[in-house]
Amino acid sequence: MFANPSVDTIAVRLKSGSINGKRMTFDGKSLSVFLGIPYAKPPVNELRFQKPQPIQHIPDPYDATQWPKACIHQKLHENYLNPEMSEDCLYLNIWSPSEPKPTGALKPVMFWIHGGAMQFGSSVEKWYSGQALAAMGDVVVVTINYRLNIFGMLYTGVKHTGASGNMGLWDQALALQWVVDNISSFGGDPHNITVFGQSAGSMSTSVHILSPITRHLFQRAIMMSGAATNNVCTPQTLEREWYKRVVNTGCGDSDPNSQEFTPHMIECLQKAPVAQLLKAVGPQLTACELDFLVDGQFIPKNPIEMLKSGDYRQDLDLLIGTVANEGTMVMAFYMDPVKFNR
Repeated sequence: MFANPSVDTIAVRLKSGSINGKRMTFDGKSLSVFLGIPYAKPPVNELRFQKPQPIQHIPDPYDATQWPKACIHQKLHENYLNPEMSEDCLYLNIWSPSEPKPTGALKPVMFWIHGGAMQFGSSVEKWYSGQALAAMGDVVVVTINYRLNIFGMLYTGVKHTGASGNMGLWDQALALQWVVDNISSFGGDPHNITVFGQSAGSMSTSVHILSPITRHLFQRAIMMSGAATNNVCTPQTLEREWYKRVVNTGCGDSDPNSQEFTPHMIECLQKAPVAQLLKAVGPQLTACELDFLVDGQFIPKNPIEMLKSGDYRQDLDLLIGTVANEGTMVMAFYMDPVKFNR
């Protein structure tokens, strides 16, 4: 089965502006497709390392017929998992069955969060296209980009406002809120949303079930290999972990005994070239697993404590499973990246 794009276009009017998508067919079924819709202001310049900011207006009409760029991440292979990347990456994609149900009812929504250890991956990978699921499942499918690695998880401590941690999770939350606010214009039911993900996407899904920021925004969840019950970081531990990683960026403190971020370091990191940051920080996982931070807000307490106390969304449908061999590729990269890249 292959999708056959057509020349037809389709327009949707939102409060922020008009969006032009395209029609295509998959397995003989018609779909309306919208690629690269911005859900936040570009997280660049002074917004680097900050929580995502809602976008109020977009160019009218907005062309949503081309894939967005992926968020900045480490390249695993020269010819594999290597899409075009940019810091300006907070976009989502929508596939909607073009033919309404006989009752005219809105369709269920599937909100996909990709995996990649919060280090790599994007919504633009071909196997994350929502066309098959939308056509065969008669659902509206949404896939998203969110910030990764240092751009999505950096934490510089409570003394400074440089990076508050969990930015990638806040990106996901803002995208989910955008869907709640706008998906009915695409034929989706904002009261029938399933959040699902694999690996880091599954762990993120479990965080959204726990978090008071997001747990009221969806009704169902699917967790495919992973939950946020591993070593979620305390602020003190995560600050030390990130400090050790950024000292090689050229933004390190002049005091060799210091283990705290300074205003000078944060200003330097805000302005440092992308390649310089990635080269110095690397893709290494830490003692904090995915660098999720118990920040008192998005993750109020340790997830285990929240589960034990019943502090989570309990009235939702939840499907939990595993994905065979999901770690094979990543294991090879981390064990011997030189041989892997051959």
